[in-house]
Amino acid sequence: MAKVVAFNLISLDGFFEAADQTIDWFNVDEEFNAFALNQLKTVEAIFYGRKTYEGMYEYWTSEMAMQSDPEMSTLMNETKKVVFSKTLTSLKWKNAELISNDLPSKISELKNTYSKDIIVYGSGDLISSLVNLQ
Repeated sequence: MAKVVAFNLISLDGFFEAADQTIDWFNVDEEFNAFALNQLKTVEAIFYGRKTYEGMYEYWTSEMAMQSDPEMSTLMNETKKVVFSKTLTSLKWKNAELISNDLPSKISELKNTYSKDIIVYGSGDLISSLVNLQ
């Protein structure tokens, strides 16, 4: 059975993003990027909430991402993605599945489906929902 692992950059006072919803305060370097790449290689799927999915899709499918970080970009685009949203009706990103209801049974089903871990990037509302399921 897969574990669901949260991977986030968060301020000491509990914020994922700045007041203007930017994440340019993240301080990442080569060591961080290597860690993130190696971690992504160990998972079978990525869980996203709507907002994080939209931002990740926009960035990781861009030419800039492909040029600046081709290995991570390829992995992000090839890895299975599960997006939890009540407002989206379709997804553009390759290998993405939309789940809009019955979170508890869907999470249980996915954990039993995958043999490797599942990672959650960002997605604070989704993480709160997942913690409340425990």
